[in-house]
Amino acid sequence: MSEGRQASSNFVWPPLIYALAAVAGLALTWIWPLPFPASMSPAIDWAIRIVGGVIFVGGAWLVTMAKRGFAEAGTPVRPTQPTAALVTDGLYRFTRNPMYLAGAIMMAGLGCAFLSGWFFLLAIVAMIAVYKLAIEREERYLTEKFGYAYTAYCSRVRRWL
Repeated sequence: MSEGRQASSNFVWPPLIYALAAVAGLALTWIWPLPFPASMSPAIDWAIRIVGGVIFVGGAWLVTMAKRGFAEAGTPVRPTQPTAALVTDGLYRFTRNPMYLAGAIMMAGLGCAFLSGWFFLLAIVAMIAVYKLAIEREERYLTEKFGYAYTAYCSRVRRWL
């Protein structure tokens, strides 16, 4: 690995991307509503909103568990800091990017909670942005740093699900 590259990024892109997508979703829902397709009656709407809250909390739980995996391995979560260990257990047995997947899940939860299709569309945009601005860089960095151990891990575990 090159001497100058001690971390995968010089900026914490993913949380910012998902936060901007959520703010944009709220603004667009207010300015130019894109109704939720399943919205039919007030009772169904409230049920969907509750399910959305549960989905959002589930996404937040995934972030917490993924961060716990990093803490247990003794490696920082921030991509601006050098990675100390390759985390391949816990949630990382099922997805290489549980925190980024959790961001998309939380966006879906917001879509249900606000009965707005914007959050679903913006979740897709956010996932593409996260892939281009963070995941591609992280994968190059981890391949340089961990070599075969990382490429073997990639062959066993999917990026998202």
